[in-house]
Formats: sequence, C-alpha cells, structure tokens
Amino acid sequence: MEQKEQTGRKKMILATKQICKEFQDLLSQDRSPLGSSRPTPILDLDIQRHLTHFSLITHGFGTPAICAALSTFQTVLSEMLNYLEKHTTNKNGTTGELSQGNVNSDKVTLRKNSEVSVKDSKTEKSE
Repeated sequence: MEQKEQTGRKKMILATKQICKEFQDLLSQDRSPLGSSRPTPILDLDIQRHLTHFSLITHGFGTPAICAALSTFQTVLSEMLNYLEKHTTNKNGTTGELSQGNVNSDKVTLRKNSEVSVKDSKTEKSE
C-alpha cells in the first residue's frame, strides 16, 4: 500500500471512529422511561421523543444493543489502525508488502501454533 493510500485510509478510519463516538455519546444521553422511572430529559425534546419511541418499540433493549454494537465496531476500527501501523511500515521505513519475510514468518508461526493446538486437542481426546 502506498503512503498516500495509507494516510487516506487512516484518516477515514479516524473519521469513522469520531462519528461512532459522537453517536455513542448521543445515545448515552438518552433518558427514555424504563419501567416506572421517568428520568429528566437532557437532550432536546424533539430528539428525545424519537429515542423514547425507539426505546418503547424495542422494549428498552434497543439503545443498549446499539451501544454494544458500536463499542465492538470501535474495537474493530482500533484494530484496523493497529494493523495498518504494524503491517505497512517496519523499522526501516519500507512497506510491509515489500518485506515479505515478516509476513511469511508470521504465517509459519501461526501454522506451527495451530498444529500444536490440533495435536494437543487430539491427545486430550485420546486420553
């Protein structure tokens, strides 16, 4: 991946993370009634009305479910950034695509680890 592509990709991922964070912050301010509780709204009433409607039609599980999904999505985006950092540049400044030795050694290590775990699971079953 070229440096321009890498920089553009990082910017897009960071922008996506920011939008998701803002949406999560909005949802965390939701004061929809749950059960007999009637919390005082923080958000504008026009926004809160729609969030309350969503909460009612999802029986109160919609907002926490979306927050959990957004949290997971944030983790995926963070891992994407880590992957880009790790695999596109190494200590010498060359791209990871050009230094195939690192990628191949990672694959060999993964294969060895998976073979060991397969062997371990077979021995556990036979015992």
